[in-house]
Amino acid sequence: NDTKTYNFNTTHIPTKEHYTFDGWYKNEALTTPYVENEVLMQSITLYAKWIPASYELKLVYGENANEYESYYVAYGDVIPQFIPERLGHEFLYWYESDEEIAFEEHMPGHALTLYAKWLLVAIYHQISFELNGSDTVIGDLFVDDGTLLIPPLSPSKEGFVFAGWMTD
Repeated sequence: NDTKTYNFNTTHIPTKEHYTFDGWYKNEALTTPYVENEVLMQSITLYAKWIPASYELKLVYGENANEYESYYVAYGDVIPQFIPERLGHEFLYWYESDEEIAFEEHMPGHALTLYAKWLLVAIYHQISFELNGSDTVIGDLFVDDGTLLIPPLSPSKEGFVFAGWMTD
């Protein structure tokens, strides 16, 4: 009785675009793995297990390409719903290259960069206060464009008299 053993997991490795081969299984449900060098006494059907490849998804939400979130998403999975925030703007949708076409797809079989489409709802100016050694705490203010700035309370510093706010 001649018997031969095979290790199909190393000698018979199939390929499938956008997937990684994860071994041979004895059943369609992929719950019983094929054991290496198993002696076969009868005909058998082996089933390939596939894992979707993951690709980088970059979601650019700022005014420049340095403001982004990056994820790895499996091929065919739904793009994660990351909703960014931007002062004075309303987020509308993500787009790939044409600002007028919203991207509502599953993850393709390649790295993908999407850009946030914004609607300007107001223009704000951020006002920061440099207190030059004062112990007074004054947080930043956000002021609508064209609005008169009402200065905060005067800070105090021992041994000094506050002379006013300067812009330089």
